[in-house]
Amino acid sequence: MDEEMEHGRMSLEKCNYNVDYIITHCAPSKLIKNNIERKDEPDRLTEYFDELVANITFKKWFFGHYHEDKVIDEKFRLLYKDMIEINT
Repeated sequence: MDEEMEHGRMSLEKCNYNVDYIITHCAPSKLIKNNIERKDEPDRLTEYFDELVANITFKKWFFGHYHEDKVIDEKFRLLYKDMIEINT
């Protein structure tokens, strides 16, 4: 997992931490704590995502682990059964 996280950091550095979309299975732990009913304990991956949120510019972040459909805010969207179109 450490190698994958480092690869992610290096890839983001190449684009100056500026991307359009982020698609992950889990969400940042701080987002889970305040917005998701199913509260999994923070782990290395969700805390890594906390680091990314603090350093990255993005339009939307999509994730689905928590088995519901919910618009968290203008940047974060929890997807489970919903299907959406992503415009590039």
